[in-house]
Amino acid sequence: MLKNFIVVAWRNTVRNRTYAALNIAGLALGLATFLMMYLVVRFENSFDRYHKDADRMYQVISYDKFNEPTSHVPGAVIKFLRENSGVESASAALAWPPNVIKVRNENLQQEHAFYVTPEFMKTLDIKWIAGSPDKSLSAPYQVVLDEPTAHRLFPEGAMGKTIRVDNAYDVTVTGIIQKVPVNSEFQFEFIISYKTVDRYASWQSNENNWGGGDSSHHGYVMLKEGVEAADLEAQLRKQAELHKEHGQYAYFKLLPFSEIHFTEDNDTYNYITPHWLPDTLFYIGLFVLVIACINFVNLATVQSVQRSREIAVRKILGSSRGALVCQFFVETAVIVLMAEIIAGGMATLLVGHMDYLLSTHVASAPVWNGNTFGFLLLTGLAVTFASGFYPALILSGFQPMSVMRNKLAALSARGISLRQALVVFQFGIAQVMVICMLIALKQMQYFHTQNLGFDSKSVITIDMPDSGDEMKREHLRQQLLKHSAIKDVTFGLTSPSSTRNWWWWTIKHPNLANGAATFRLQFVDTSYFRFYKIPVVAGRMFQANDTSKTNPVVMINEQAVAALGFATPEEAIGTKLGEGDNVELRTVIGVVKNYHSQSLKADIVPHLYSFRKSNFYLASFRIDPLSAKEAIALIGKYWTQEFPDNYFKYAFLDSDLRTFYEDENKFSNMLTTFAGVGIFIGCLGLYGLVSFVCTRRTKEIGIRKVLGASISSILLLLSGNFLVLVTVAFAVAAPIAWYVMQQFLEQYTNHIEMPWSAFAVAGAITFIMAVMPVGWQSLRASRANPSDSLKYE
Repeated sequence: MLKNFIVVAWRNTVRNRTYAALNIAGLALGLATFLMMYLVVRFENSFDRYHKDADRMYQVISYDKFNEPTSHVPGAVIKFLRENSGVESASAALAWPPNVIKVRNENLQQEHAFYVTPEFMKTLDIKWIAGSPDKSLSAPYQVVLDEPTAHRLFPEGAMGKTIRVDNAYDVTVTGIIQKVPVNSEFQFEFIISYKTVDRYASWQSNENNWGGGDSSHHGYVMLKEGVEAADLEAQLRKQAELHKEHGQYAYFKLLPFSEIHFTEDNDTYNYITPHWLPDTLFYIGLFVLVIACINFVNLATVQSVQRSREIAVRKILGSSRGALVCQFFVETAVIVLMAEIIAGGMATLLVGHMDYLLSTHVASAPVWNGNTFGFLLLTGLAVTFASGFYPALILSGFQPMSVMRNKLAALSARGISLRQALVVFQFGIAQVMVICMLIALKQMQYFHTQNLGFDSKSVITIDMPDSGDEMKREHLRQQLLKHSAIKDVTFGLTSPSSTRNWWWWTIKHPNLANGAATFRLQFVDTSYFRFYKIPVVAGRMFQANDTSKTNPVVMINEQAVAALGFATPEEAIGTKLGEGDNVELRTVIGVVKNYHSQSLKADIVPHLYSFRKSNFYLASFRIDPLSAKEAIALIGKYWTQEFPDNYFKYAFLDSDLRTFYEDENKFSNMLTTFAGVGIFIGCLGLYGLVSFVCTRRTKEIGIRKVLGASISSILLLLSGNFLVLVTVAFAVAAPIAWYVMQQFLEQYTNHIEMPWSAFAVAGAITFIMAVMPVGWQSLRASRANPSDSLKYE
């Protein structure tokens, strides 16, 4: 019986190849979209879940006295955890990529470099090719490489080789590990023993320190079986209270390993995916698949007219309704199977493009495995049932006598109303995505074009290899300013707005709540504000003799003036501020205009500026945009002369600032792509429905033409109802899209007003896309020769 069903299904598919092609195309697009969304969501949710003890592993998150989270964990906390009876292991890790490594006298760049304890490496499921945690990371100046890095640096063999790090010390290769899976927070390529930090930067690893530090210095803990994280958090809170006089943090939380990848306040070692993104991806994929299923239902019912006599004959010959339902489900399953095969191929080919759109690494992970095939099987069964249920009931319900008399009860007004409702629902979903896409793009345009309060155009930045060498800095500046391609040079801790190296400091003043608050700390030279065209609104800029040691003076921004309780910037000039644990007070000599030092998603924060020459970690060069190649060559030439033992790497500031909005870029890219897919599938459905109407009304059209009806009147007659449905869909979609995007915009401190033009543009786009298939099919019907449809009357 099943074989017979399959044979008949295949014959019907071949016989009705046009409708089969439309069905397969729509379902293939929907299934490919849903499959790609599944692959992305599965990948994002798999981060660090593969470790065998992942359910007992946590990252320690610190919270300061102002309830602000940070990923920095003091060494004293690691020591306390290590000695705690409920802890199996506690360890520290520090991400600190060197400015340069030297191999065979060649300067190279090395990303993904870490200082790690042996205990931490034991907790992770990492395969060792050579060496072991205890042997390879237990002594100072040891380094472990991952396999690709080892082959890149030492093709002849890496074990026992020496590498010069930052022109400061040598490390010996004592181990090699397999490349870490891409779905891990810890992309270890270059792992230096943590004990090296004691020799090279002991302030980072000081186990008596309860205060602040580098946000890349993380703490990790594995609890013993049965120990609750909340119990350990309570103990840490008590320790923070005991050391509050010398500590910076009020309490600590334990973040499960499975949550690290989704925590936006965390300074992670890999990229962050916000919690809402995987859910949004899943629902968009599901909506596109629903559109495809509706498309199938509409196209299947179109075929009911052509197949009505076949069904009547089957029933007259004794076929039961149950057998007919099974037959139509098998036909649906055959089409779904072919669509799934095509969808699988499309997803395999396009998953790399998805990586580009969403900035993920799905293509680098195993795509096809048992879970993928299981997902396709379950999805195929669900789509077969959802798409085939209604057409099977309708087609199997035809009454033979009514069919033979050309009275198709199945095509009653109720059936047409259902199809109309499906069209409205289908295009409603598509138009919600189009409207959301346009508003998201408007918000992204706002982010990229809004005035940040400083001039970032034509600015190249380079990390300084030696932040305290004033002679080299000034010589580099003077050499470059001799050339017209270089307009200006300045040095500071960071650029005015940056994605990294944020320093925060506790500022003390009687006007502040509880006498203290956290200000953003920025080190700048005397030309910094002039270079970035940041106006000084009161007082003066720094001068060459304003060093922190001889003349402790600072500048602040307008937001800091407000936080300090002054009505005007002028009132703040001359006020004394305490800075951290320093006894000596700093005098405010100037106030600069507010600018956005973080993304436009956040408020402007109070800033404190200090002229401290030993903390200039970034060089900024403003170049002539018409001579960009010449300028870059000049910077590279003089840079290499001043720092011959360092790797030259530059970046354009505008490009760096765009990284603030990676999540929003993912969201808008995703909507742009799949809104188009949804509309295209919807248009296939409209094409099928118009075909259905034209088939039913062939004789009516012929009679109207014989009686003198024009092509335009027939065109309006056939297409008018469908364009009304698209309009109704827009009326339903508009308020839904408005609500969704209002919630989206309100999460940003700086955002656009709801752009009503986006609704008009979305309606116009959808209307034009709908007119194309409807108009084409209606035009074909209206231009047909009436004698062909009336010759048997």
